[in-house]
Amino acid sequence: MKKLLRYLPIVFSLVLFCWFVQEILKPLSPDVAVDGVNVEPEQQPTAVAKDKPPLELILHYIKFKLDGADGINIRFLDYLSILSAVQRLKPDKIFVHADEEPQGTYWNELKSRGWVKYVYRKKVINVSGREGTLKNIWHIADKARVDILLEYGGLAVDFDVYFVRGERIRQIMQNHKAIACYEHKIAYNSGLFGASKGSRLLYAWHHSYDVIYRGNDWTFNSGDLLKFLSEIFPEEVYVVDHVCNNPFAWDIENFFLKTGHHHWTDSVAIHTYHRLHKGGLFDTEMADADGLKKSWPSDFRDILLTIYENRTLPEPDPMFSDRIAL
Repeated sequence: MKKLLRYLPIVFSLVLFCWFVQEILKPLSPDVAVDGVNVEPEQQPTAVAKDKPPLELILHYIKFKLDGADGINIRFLDYLSILSAVQRLKPDKIFVHADEEPQGTYWNELKSRGWVKYVYRKKVINVSGREGTLKNIWHIADKARVDILLEYGGLAVDFDVYFVRGERIRQIMQNHKAIACYEHKIAYNSGLFGASKGSRLLYAWHHSYDVIYRGNDWTFNSGDLLKFLSEIFPEEVYVVDHVCNNPFAWDIENFFLKTGHHHWTDSVAIHTYHRLHKGGLFDTEMADADGLKKSWPSDFRDILLTIYENRTLPEPDPMFSDRIAL
C-alpha cells in the first residue's frame, strides 16, 4: 500500500497533463473574450497565405509599476530598445502597455516624435485553477503579454531586446501565424514572441494559465509550455534562433566584457538580459549617451552604439540560418 501511495503524485501529474493536452486540442470556441474584447480565432492552422494584404505590425511593450516605486520610468536603455524598433523593425504602431503612464526625459522624447502610444493596462492577478493568483510581477506581465496578443495581434518584446535585422520579422510574420524565440532544449523565451489573433498556439498558451499555471516555477508557463505548444502546432510557428540564446542568460559575462565574442549582426534581434548582470548595473553606468560611449568595450556596447548612432550593418552572411526545425 505504501508503494502504491508513493506513485500517486506521478499518476496525478500524468492525468492532469493529459487533460491539459485534450483541452488545448479541442476545437476552438467561436468566441473568446479577453478583457471584454471578443476575439475570433481562425480555424485553419496553416501558414498565412502568400497573397494576403501586407501585415499591419503592432509592437507591444509591457511595463507595470513595481510595488513601492514612485512611477514608471523609461530609462536610456529602454529608449534604445524602442529606437532600434523604429530603425530596424519599422512597425506600424508601438504600444507601451502599463498601469500608469510612464515618465522621464526619454519617454517625453519618444512621445514628442510620435513613436509610441501609452495604453492603460490594469494588473490582472487572478487565474482559474488550483493556484488562483499569479505569484509575482513577472508572471503578471507574462500573462498580460498573452492577453494583449489575443486582443491586438502583433509582436511583444521585453525592454532588453534590441532589433538588428528586424525587417525579417515582418517577413516571417507575414507568412506564419506565430514567431517564438528559442532559448535552449527545455524551453523557449517569451522575451520575443509574436502571433496573429487567430493563432491556435496563442489561444492554447492563454488557456494554460487557467488550466496548469505553476506559480513556483519561474518559466514553466512562459517558456516550457511555449516550447511544448510550438511542437504541437509546428505548422503555425517560426522558431527563431540566435536571439534569446546569443548570449545565453546563464553565460553572459563575455558578452559584457569582450568584443567579437558573439556574432550578432545577422540576428533579427538580440535579447541581452543586461538586467541580470550585476543587479542591473548597466542602467546606472549607461544612464545616458555619455555613459554608453565611456563604457567598457564589449559586444553589448557595440550593439547599443550601432542603434544610438544608427550605424550601417555589414553585408548579411548568405549562409546564416536562424530557423529551428520542429
